[in-house]
Amino acid sequence: MAKAVAKEWGPQFGVRVNAIAFGFIQTRLTDAKEKGAFVTLPDGSKVALGIPAKQGEARASGGHPDIPLGRPGTATEAASVILAVASPLFSYVSGQVISVTGGRNM
Repeated sequence: MAKAVAKEWGPQFGVRVNAIAFGFIQTRLTDAKEKGAFVTLPDGSKVALGIPAKQGEARASGGHPDIPLGRPGTATEAASVILAVASPLFSYVSGQVISVTGGRNM
């Protein structure tokens, strides 16, 4: 989709179109559900966030063998990529999907 929109809108409107594909980023959504993080919905009900500890046990014991860097990304690292893509540093990049995965799926 990024390539198609970049080809169509780039020459006509002078815009750059890129996408960012995140891998495993450590956030409250990927923490253990037992930590108790939740969001409150407009009706006042609470929804628990996270991954049940049983599913996260493999990660805790063996690290992240499928990620070459051996760890999840941080929110700061994810935000840094967004900042870079939006900055003048990427002024000649268009129609690309930037993978922020720590090398996963290489």
